[in-house]
Amino acid sequence: MMGESFLSSEPARPQAADAPSWHELNRRALYASLEVLRLRLLHGLDVGPEARPDPDPEPEHGPETIASMLARAEDALEEAHAHLGSRGTLESLVATFDLSSFERDVLLLAAGPKLRPGFLAELRGNGAAHGPVAATFELAFRALPSPHWAAATPASPLRFHHLIELDRPEDPVQSPLRIDERILFFLLGLASLDSRLLGHLVPVPEPEYDLPADYARLARTIRALWSGGSARPILQLGGPDPDGKRAIAAVGCAGAGLLLYAIRGADAQCDVAQRAMFARLIDRELALAGAALLIEIDEDEPEEGRAARALMARMRMPVLIARARPLSNLPRPDVRVDVEPLGPEDQRRLWRAHIGAAIEREPQAVDEVVGHFRFGPGAIRSTAAAFHASDLGGGSAGARLWEICRRNGRSHTSDLVQRIQSDVGWDDLILPEGRKEGLAQIAAHLVHKTKVYERWGFGQRGARGLGLTALFYGDSGTGKTLAAEVIANHVRLDLWRVDLSRVLDKYIGETEKNLRRIFDVAEESGAILLFDEADALFAKRTEVKDSVDRFANVEVSYLLQRMEAYGGLAILTTNMYASLDSAFMRRLRFVEHFPFPRAEQRARIWERAFPKGAPISGLHMGRLAQLNLAGGNIQNIAVNAAFLAAAEGSAITMAHVLRAARRECEKLERQLADAEVAGWI
Repeated sequence: MMGESFLSSEPARPQAADAPSWHELNRRALYASLEVLRLRLLHGLDVGPEARPDPDPEPEHGPETIASMLARAEDALEEAHAHLGSRGTLESLVATFDLSSFERDVLLLAAGPKLRPGFLAELRGNGAAHGPVAATFELAFRALPSPHWAAATPASPLRFHHLIELDRPEDPVQSPLRIDERILFFLLGLASLDSRLLGHLVPVPEPEYDLPADYARLARTIRALWSGGSARPILQLGGPDPDGKRAIAAVGCAGAGLLLYAIRGADAQCDVAQRAMFARLIDRELALAGAALLIEIDEDEPEEGRAARALMARMRMPVLIARARPLSNLPRPDVRVDVEPLGPEDQRRLWRAHIGAAIEREPQAVDEVVGHFRFGPGAIRSTAAAFHASDLGGGSAGARLWEICRRNGRSHTSDLVQRIQSDVGWDDLILPEGRKEGLAQIAAHLVHKTKVYERWGFGQRGARGLGLTALFYGDSGTGKTLAAEVIANHVRLDLWRVDLSRVLDKYIGETEKNLRRIFDVAEESGAILLFDEADALFAKRTEVKDSVDRFANVEVSYLLQRMEAYGGLAILTTNMYASLDSAFMRRLRFVEHFPFPRAEQRARIWERAFPKGAPISGLHMGRLAQLNLAGGNIQNIAVNAAFLAAAEGSAITMAHVLRAARRECEKLERQLADAEVAGWI
């Protein structure tokens, strides 16, 4: 049975400046072991010549001389171990993989030719062979003490853990033995990772910061579960924060005397034979390092979960799973540990610890960041590092920190969304009197949610019902998307338009998975989500007539629950207000109607449609306002008229606008009435 732990190949201990290094002492012990093995191989003096007559011809020096040489070699080995002062690499391998004395000698036999050229040459002419001598099980059975056939079987520690390899597996007794490269380097005390695991197995260091209180408590739970002498259960770390789960796992493993390595669930997706080899190599690496394995699984990829289960079924070392939701039907008993996102107070402490005195003059800056960006410990640390490396000459420290947080959030943008960039403000939004007040309230909810939910206690009863969701409905081109841009710019947050062509999927469950990815990333990044034409997603639930109807209704129900708990702002726009699900409507915080603009509003829209730098000549805004079109169409006409004028090398005139208006109406399949263009030319 594989050992439970491993003492480091280079223990940290004080030594005199002129004393040999640990590597030198380990090398001496290793080569002393090789010398003892060489002499035993040479004359088979495992129990003495009286009990086991030497089948070889009488050697030149006589058996007593060889016996004395062996005695001296064993004394030298004992002295080398005494100077080493701790377990050497060979003894560590024996303890870790529970090798018998015979298996230990076979391992040395396979290593000998690599460590000492000509190691087996002296066996020629001494009855071992007449030609070149190779390290084989047959030689070990004849010349080494306490031989047993089990050592040559595939289930033996030597072969199961790939400590040695056979050149001819079909003939294990006669096949030459090779020591595995990773094991050879280990014997020499050289830290390395098996080349077959490079790019898959990644060391996870302990974090350089103190864990928040809740995370530290979970780390202590891991230590308690794995520090006893009983079998270690699989630990499942649930929750959305991958950095936090890594930090908790690393600290918890360190408390239990273990290092930590991580792999992705996707790395376990291979055929059965490859997975068996992969599991054994990982198990061996963990045993050599005294480490546990963290498998990070994407819950939206079912194949990763199945592959991880199959991998764990072949492993013996301690395993943790990092997945938002736990796996079921695991091959070993498991304990589930929920890793909740950091609370606001823990986030503040981390921000202040990493930012330091740089923003002490702006105490509100940290509150603003915590109120909108839900970063884990790793993200806070990296963002703080970027803040310290940035140039603060262009503005206040708080404003700079905010912008760095926004940029950090953009790095996680999903391919399911598109970031909208604009510099529009409240003056660019032309609406009837009083309509902007509702939009200003939405912005105020975003700005002051920390004060209301935390300081005033409105959020203490739970997250349900705290989601900020707004519906903008009205005809196309009436300013719904523009209003979303204005709000985002006012509160200095990114606006992400959800790409419905990518979100909606014909396969059952895929739409729900895509939406979960969007909400998870947006929660951390503080972005405002914009669902254009939301009726495609939030339509009324239908009567269940088949499985497709049932799963479509499940998707709508999931959306209703997720939006109700979403910590940011989600804006939905639609031209078909009546088609939305009534249960969804009850969960909306704001519903804003964008009416078709009247003539005086259209005149103001026309005025803002032409930038100050655009050359215009003879444009009459009052007459242009006769055209009964919404603001989006007016903007299209203004841009197209500008290109017509640019092509002619002239200023923009009413004639150019008229030509552009006719083309826009053709696109809309409507007639341009004479009354709408009366007096234009």
